[in-house]
Amino acid sequence: MVEAVRKTAYAVRSLARGLRILSCFTVEHPEWGISDLSRKVKLDKATVFRLTKTLEAAGFLVPDRGNGKYRVGPALLRIAYVGSLQSELLRAARPFLVRLAEETGESVDLGVWTDEGVLFVDQVRTSRPFKPVSRVGRVFTDLSNAHSKVFLAFMPEEERQARLQAPMAPLTPFSITDPQRLAVEIRTVTAQGVAYDLQEHTVGVCAVAAPIWGSPGTIRASLAVVAPADRFGPSEAASLAAAVKKGAEAISRALGHAGTQGPRPN
Repeated sequence: MVEAVRKTAYAVRSLARGLRILSCFTVEHPEWGISDLSRKVKLDKATVFRLTKTLEAAGFLVPDRGNGKYRVGPALLRIAYVGSLQSELLRAARPFLVRLAEETGESVDLGVWTDEGVLFVDQVRTSRPFKPVSRVGRVFTDLSNAHSKVFLAFMPEEERQARLQAPMAPLTPFSITDPQRLAVEIRTVTAQGVAYDLQEHTVGVCAVAAPIWGSPGTIRASLAVVAPADRFGPSEAASLAAAVKKGAEAISRALGHAGTQGPRPN
């Protein structure tokens, strides 16, 4: 397909070259260095360097800090998830999102983890006046949201600690920015199987999320119900938590997994 674009009379040369570089990233070869890319696409290293830096700036490629090689970035993942409604996860999850939104009367969204944070890949919005700030294709890079807490609770210990020790700027007066306090909450998420955002990301907005499981011990996605603070009292929060946990377990089963939890944080 890229070759066909490159040969058409209306092709933009630099864009075609960038697409040739992106097409090199496959399941069999997910990482590339500048020299290897140069040989693969038959362009000089200086040109490949400029193109990869442009793609990096736009979020389509990200460099690995360890080996300096490039891999697919969140911008490309965003397009892949949003554009591919035939994907297994979205196909399996969509009916449950719709059902959960109908049962709760609140907005429901689905998130996956990327290097930058939580990427929203699907959403069913409530017909009620309230609308959440999240939207499909957006990435939440902070830890002050229910989705991020779910992923933190079940990611490898080393990665979790690195995330917790990184500087955290408060988004609202309710944001938890102290690493030790957040670590305690993450342990509660692991034990209870749900995470809460109590106006920590956006004032007036609350959420509760639960993990969707992939292969044993790994988290595939996060399912959340989002509601305004005035509809998120203690009894309402408990009811929504039970509903979202039930929905996440149903999606896990639809994907062929029984909901096995990952290792608990130390």
